[in-house]
Amino acid sequence: MKQALRAFAGPLAIMMCVFSAPAASETLEASGAYARATPPGTENSAAYLVLRNTGEGDRRLVGAATPVAQTVELHTHLHEDGVMRMRQVEYIELPADSQVALEPGGLHIMLLGVREPLEAGQTVPLTLQFDGEEQLTVQAEVRHPSRSRHHHRHH
Repeated sequence: MKQALRAFAGPLAIMMCVFSAPAASETLEASGAYARATPPGTENSAAYLVLRNTGEGDRRLVGAATPVAQTVELHTHLHEDGVMRMRQVEYIELPADSQVALEPGGLHIMLLGVREPLEAGQTVPLTLQFDGEEQLTVQAEVRHPSRSRHHHRHH
């Protein structure tokens, strides 16, 4: 038994150090994260939040990841010939000392190939990847699409 404990002590200590390390610099913040619930049979969702860069230099959100989806992409909506179309973007610019809202009808994070239906009330981890290889993991509350739109209008 003691030998088994010793075998796990080293890896456990390393894991504790990794998981207790800061997830991002002190100049990047995320708030209000939520994802849209998916009815059974729906394979895609979207996540929204507000990002704040309190630093003196511009930053970029360059990606995101979550275990609940096969692929995660950064997207925006564009008006083309009177039609709103969604397009993938390489990054989302975070100007110095400002905030950027990822919201329905604008910039957002697409969750493609959702592994199981996302149900209102649960939370899902979303790891935001910034330039400079910094990461910040947030917990996104899953909301019904109608509640998401209603909630958004009052902000």
